[in-house]
Amino acid sequence: MRIELTACEMAIANVVAAMRTTCNRAAGIVERKIGGHSSYQMDVDGFAAELAFCKAMNLCADFVVANQSLTHDCVAHDGKTIDVKSTRYETGRLLVTPNKKDCTTQLYVLVVGAPPSFRIIGYASKDEVFDARNYREFNGRWSYILEQSQLHTFTNAKTNP
Repeated sequence: MRIELTACEMAIANVVAAMRTTCNRAAGIVERKIGGHSSYQMDVDGFAAELAFCKAMNLCADFVVANQSLTHDCVAHDGKTIDVKSTRYETGRLLVTPNKKDCTTQLYVLVVGAPPSFRIIGYASKDEVFDARNYREFNGRWSYILEQSQLHTFTNAKTNP
């Protein structure tokens, strides 16, 4: 499913990303990014992807600007916590760093694209993500990695998950 953010939504994404980047660096949070983009651009991409997902699913995005380590991005209608992962690569995979294993997130969602245009690929449960078979190396770092074909698709936007 494709989602396009408006100019106003992109302005919000840029402001929240700038504030989160500053807050996270000041708090000494270690970057766990795998791509080569700057911290700020990664935060813009990430928050814009969160906004796109929330817009598609009729959920409220988390606009909190605080320590973002081991937190979730939104809460589904049924109360499940969701972490949205994004990549600019159309064939990108869901990558979750090992430190997330201890957080309370219940679902992980993959969104691909670059602001302002995104495509929601699918999701996996915490148990599915942290299966030992998914633990492997990517670009010199170890992560839990799921292919797009391993993800569940959303059947109906605005009502799912």
